[in-house]
Amino acid sequence: TALNGRMAYVETSRGCPFSCAFCLSGNKEAPDARTVQFMPVDEALALLIHIGNSGCDTVKLIDRTFNCHKARTMALLRGLIDAKAQGLIGEVCYHFEVAADLFDDEALALLATAPAGLFQMEAGLQSFHGPTLDACDRHTDMARLTDRIQRILAPGNIHLHIDLIAGLPQEDYATFGRSFDRAFSLGPHQLQLGFLKFIHGSRLRREEWGARFAPDPPYEVLSTPWISYAELRRLHDAAEAVERIHNSGRFALAEALALEATGMRPFDLYLLLGQKMAERQGRWSLDALTQMLHATLLEMGVAAPSLRDAMVLDRLATDNTGYLPPFLQ
Repeated sequence: TALNGRMAYVETSRGCPFSCAFCLSGNKEAPDARTVQFMPVDEALALLIHIGNSGCDTVKLIDRTFNCHKARTMALLRGLIDAKAQGLIGEVCYHFEVAADLFDDEALALLATAPAGLFQMEAGLQSFHGPTLDACDRHTDMARLTDRIQRILAPGNIHLHIDLIAGLPQEDYATFGRSFDRAFSLGPHQLQLGFLKFIHGSRLRREEWGARFAPDPPYEVLSTPWISYAELRRLHDAAEAVERIHNSGRFALAEALALEATGMRPFDLYLLLGQKMAERQGRWSLDALTQMLHATLLEMGVAAPSLRDAMVLDRLATDNTGYLPPFLQ
């Protein structure tokens, strides 16, 4: 059946070999949860090719850690690259959730051969703060992880998302800010700021560690012993600014100019932009968002001619109408 440009969700494995305290997939209390069950690789590849040729524009795998079994991962990636080369799949993107540190040199070399746009990956960092990762049973070599992310990005053919989670144990406002800056410096295509959810059955919900969370789904964190409600509200505002300004890709030159001209940390820039956005009620049109960013960066001391040039180029690169709002004309 033609999916007509929609997104298809597919599961080719179930379970997770890891046991992160904020997640259910590797919950040791659940029977067989940490025993990953795999669809046979030939069957999985045939399914992915079939769905990739059905008219959808994105095939999103909901496998918890797509690359946890190296030989299987290599077979699926190679099979999809070959299918694309043979014209067996159309203009489709496959989205995987991965543990980037599990990719070795052979896998990275294979990924570098993929056609641009065929693969999109989401690498959940969650935090760079060591005590936080330890408290969540997330045992990751962060130097290796950083190296792998940089090597995935280097060829320029794979769209990469990085996730951070606010409200985790041992993570305060300052350490979260440092995690943000470090993740930002890696240059992912999207930097997603999430907030801890106290999912039924997760260890962080079962244990009493002084956190408060909303009583209704999705049970989002309200405060912890390390971060206050007010600080989390500021991070929510910053997350909205990151989504609309950074992740949209519409203001890349203006953002780079602002960071260079002011010397601000990315975290502080997006805290400020989030605060500006929160001061205005209602929806943000593209012109209103552009005008707010223009005015804010002028207030920060960015030179008007350079800012106008950057914002005009940004606008023309991402809007095929050729229209410029009056303040940029």
